[in-house]
Amino acid sequence: MAKFQLNPGVKNPLQNQQTQRVRIGSVSVFALVVIICLAVLAVLAFSTANASLTLTQRQAVATTELYLDETAAQEFLGGMDSILASVRTA
Repeated sequence: MAKFQLNPGVKNPLQNQQTQRVRIGSVSVFALVVIICLAVLAVLAFSTANASLTLTQRQAVATTELYLDETAAQEFLGGMDSILASVRTA
């Protein structure tokens, strides 16, 4: 098998690969920070929406119970008024 040699002025590309380092540019770092911030904001938005839903459901239940109590009290008061009206006429 014959060996081929490069011209003395030409560098071996395999030697250049060993000295090269992976460089992350400032734009890549900025994009990474933006992506992380967007992910955090998405998690916070989901958490806030879930908390708002839970609070709204609890408020709906409390309001429904309040109206049911108010209806029962008005019916009781109406019954008492009809009883007092019959006593007053007698």
